[in-house]
Amino acid sequence: MAVNSVVSVNSLANQTLNVYPNPSSDVFNIDLNGIREASDVYILDPMGRVVKHEVIKTANPASLSIQVSDLNEGLYFLQVVTSEGRKVAPVVIKK
Repeated sequence: MAVNSVVSVNSLANQTLNVYPNPSSDVFNIDLNGIREASDVYILDPMGRVVKHEVIKTANPASLSIQVSDLNEGLYFLQVVTSEGRKVAPVVIKK
């Protein structure tokens, strides 16, 4: 007898990470539709160091805004982490 199980139909791997405006000088908006649980959002520099961290405490958040006006101009990586996995998107800060 074989048993198949589905962990999650809305796996993070199946979600698109929509970040706008990109590039930005002061704020990034992130569409979080499809994320069904509390999660962490990180902004990483090109060396992989965390330069910003936000905790999403509510289930089913629609969006999140992250202020980046205090960061230097350049390429960064926005990472959303949940128990289902992680998604990464490149973002650019222009002054």
